[in-house]
Amino acid sequence: MLLEYKIGKFIKDMIKFLRLGDGSTFAGKFILSLDKNFLKKALSKLDLYILITGTNGKTTTSNLTSHCLSKKYNITNNKTGSNLIYGIATSFFENIGNIGVFEVDEFHINRVIKYREPDIIAITNLFRDQLDRYTEVNKIKTLWKEHFKYLKNTKFVINSDDPSLAFIFKDFNTYFYGLNLSYSRLNNIENASDSHYCPNCRIPLSYKKIYYSHLGNYECSKCGFKNPENYIQVDDIKTYGLRGMELKIGQNYYFVNVQGFYNAYNVLCSLLICNLLNFQINEFFENIKDFKSVFSRNEILHYKDKEIILMLVKNPVGFNEVLRMAKEENFDLIIISINDWTADGHDVSWLWDVDFEENINSTFIFITGNRAYDMAVRLKYANYNNFKIFENYKECINSAIYSEYKKIGIMATYTSSLLIRKYLSKFNITKSKLY
Repeated sequence: MLLEYKIGKFIKDMIKFLRLGDGSTFAGKFILSLDKNFLKKALSKLDLYILITGTNGKTTTSNLTSHCLSKKYNITNNKTGSNLIYGIATSFFENIGNIGVFEVDEFHINRVIKYREPDIIAITNLFRDQLDRYTEVNKIKTLWKEHFKYLKNTKFVINSDDPSLAFIFKDFNTYFYGLNLSYSRLNNIENASDSHYCPNCRIPLSYKKIYYSHLGNYECSKCGFKNPENYIQVDDIKTYGLRGMELKIGQNYYFVNVQGFYNAYNVLCSLLICNLLNFQINEFFENIKDFKSVFSRNEILHYKDKEIILMLVKNPVGFNEVLRMAKEENFDLIIISINDWTADGHDVSWLWDVDFEENINSTFIFITGNRAYDMAVRLKYANYNNFKIFENYKECINSAIYSEYKKIGIMATYTSSLLIRKYLSKFNITKSKLY
């Protein structure tokens, strides 16, 4: 094991030194090719480990959890978001801790749990995502039910406002979290919603409150299925755009430097995980007060007199939420960069499920990425024509950087965000301080 650690760390460090990438997967892939049991042995060295999965919010939830726990424990974490088994293996070459906190791809979690039963599995939500790889969400539900039934000691941390998750995990050792706001954020279920039918009798659920997509307070008029009782919940949310938000839990409001209404769920999920590990609510928020948004997740950058916000978009639900936040921020310029590489998903038909008609709010839009023309057609059908197409993303960024626009929002798919963030590093870019 010691030799494997040394080889893996050397490979990872050399990749970073030679600027061939961040080294977040190759070292793990190489070591696993030498020893297929490496990950099993590495996981067995941990005192306990946590897996975080779901469609949206894995990286933020994982990093929030690691940030809090690191104040007391030594943590191994795949913080860059490389969430297949190679990325998890590589994280051990970054740091060998006594607690592991790993985000894991929805389709790969079954490959990780076979090595060692997790102490906690947290699931953020379940939405349509990368149809060419995942197909429909029912395939993921079936996978989870088939493999999780063998976990006898695992605690499950589950979003109660997602009807399909609440139903699947009602008979597991489950700790639910959710929102209990006094208002409905949306008037109607979004086009991109998948799970607004009762999972028990298949009739439409009646929603008292809709928070986003199919997440909300629901009940079935036929069988009575409804939100399970929460172990911990948020009763009010005050959002301050890119300057964070306040969450009311019990009688107190807690500020957190995480942006976007949807991230309230991720903060709550992380809080519940840490609470199960004996962190009190006040202690959790004190521990994360210096937390900064991770790469491309509402990352705030500065160049001269410009503020640049890099936002990841990868599916209709997430894109809708980013657009809503953009409306609050009133960007001078929005850049939309859409790629269809393997990590993004080759099928970009999901763009037609995004509610551009309701949520576009910008003086001007630059479009780039290898599927820029698909994006342009989508905007045309949304009756929005105030845009310019750039076939080369570097030319697009240059035009934005040297323009008169002061506040720029960049909405990019995963591989686009990597390319753009790397290119931006060539400028004298600084990261924002905490607000």
